[in-house]
Amino acid sequence: MKINVELFGLEVKHFSTNTITVAQSEWEGRVQTPKTASAFRQVDLHPTIADMLGDFIGDRKEGFLFRTRTGTPSLQSNFLRSSLYPILKELGIEKQGFHGFRRFRVTHLETSCVPPALIKYWTGPCRVE
Repeated sequence: MKINVELFGLEVKHFSTNTITVAQSEWEGRVQTPKTASAFRQVDLHPTIADMLGDFIGDRKEGFLFRTRTGTPSLQSNFLRSSLYPILKELGIEKQGFHGFRRFRVTHLETSCVPPALIKYWTGPCRVE
């Protein structure tokens, strides 16, 4: 099961102070338009995360946020294998992909009594392929 992740389709132009605008996605190295209208959204960032992302972007004015040395979007499979899985192993957490983060966030929001419509707005549609 693969999950279409908008994360790797994000470009510098999609970041603005404390918000990320989801307007495209990446799937197997190709940038594409999100499949549904509800996938287009703005995601509010915690100030600490926004600051870290701003520092990570630095002086860049264009290009993908998370890119290869040649400037193309990072591939989800490469990121999982080389970065996320080793970190999870070191922390003693079961190997999982990005959908685990989405499930955690939704569960946290639900237990915090956040209205379902707001959760759907914040998390966007769930597209598993």
